[in-house]
Amino acid sequence: LAGSIIGPFFYLVVLSFSYGVFQNIPATRGGGNFTNSPKVTLTFKTEQTPVQNDKRYFEKGNPKTTIPLILVEETSWAFYLADPSDGGGPSEWKQIGGRKPQIFIVNKGEIARIHAESRNPKQKNP
Repeated sequence: LAGSIIGPFFYLVVLSFSYGVFQNIPATRGGGNFTNSPKVTLTFKTEQTPVQNDKRYFEKGNPKTTIPLILVEETSWAFYLADPSDGGGPSEWKQIGGRKPQIFIVNKGEIARIHAESRNPKQKNP
């Protein structure tokens, strides 16, 4: 009897966290809000010949360098990246039922350099 009460209650607690809290935690702290995430630019070791769908992730005229992208996830072998202008942008991604971006997956072994923009605003000199 206790399991039939505690089980659904636990399920509702997990759902309320995922829909109410997780989407508002910054991605830099392990959450699902990418609005303030730094953008990264990847430089490949060799010149890439991307398929038609992936050409939009590369700088025009320079197939070794990507445009600034948001790092969504990193595993031991790959980077999962998204175009910040895709799917309405990061503020739309976090909405319940909001549009989601196309994910660009890159093997870490193909990367020569990663450049991340600073999250700190540039200070003006007095």
